[in-house]
Amino acid sequence: MLSDAGEQMLGRVGFVVIGVAALLATASGVNATMFGDANLAYMVAKTGELPADFARGVWRGGTGGLFIAAGITAAFVLFFPLAAVGQMASLAFLIVYGTVSLGHLRAYRGTGAKRWLLALAVALNLALFALLLGYTIHTGPMSTWLALLAVLVLSFVFEVGYRRRTDRSLALESTAA
Repeated sequence: MLSDAGEQMLGRVGFVVIGVAALLATASGVNATMFGDANLAYMVAKTGELPADFARGVWRGGTGGLFIAAGITAAFVLFFPLAAVGQMASLAFLIVYGTVSLGHLRAYRGTGAKRWLLALAVALNLALFALLLGYTIHTGPMSTWLALLAVLVLSFVFEVGYRRRTDRSLALESTAA
């Protein structure tokens, strides 16, 4: 869409400039997400919450988590339209933000946060997730929302299996002051 506007303003040059800018912005976002995910996976693996392979260094200091994240990202980009990948990423971010807000709600006394604001954040994230999922189901290909739901279910199955295999349990600590 933006490339068409660039073409209207500057002709073929505008189309190419906007297209290249969009590709660079996309590459930058994917790069930031992959390295952020890899760093998170590395830190979580170091505490024993993920398999040690995620913290293992490969090649020149990169972590296995980076290559796993890159492979998963590449698979999604290859098998789904870019708009669908964007919707899946937005849905995943809403799940993460809602979960973080819910966790913060559990510990609000220790952080001095306002309970009503955290509850509002959880409710808004849940509502936005439901709206976007409904929109995705209504307008997008079935493969998009089925893939998202499959990944969500598989992540919980993986977590349960990993905890059983390693004899770990999720111990929620009370942070109430």
